[in-house]
Amino acid sequence: MKVLVCIGNVPDTTTKIRFDAEMKNLDTNGVQWVINPWDELALTRALEIKEKSGGKI
Repeated sequence: MKVLVCIGNVPDTTTKIRFDAEMKNLDTNGVQWVINPWDELALTRALEIKEKSGGKI
């Protein structure tokens, strides 16, 4: 069995989101990016499955 986990980056929940002067684009200066918490949970679960199988996946 093979396991594939897709991971996405999202702004940290404590980061203040700002837009440019025209209010059309996200200003990414100073934005702290983290792994999506649900993706992190999926990755943790995939590693647990791998360890349980003895690394045979």
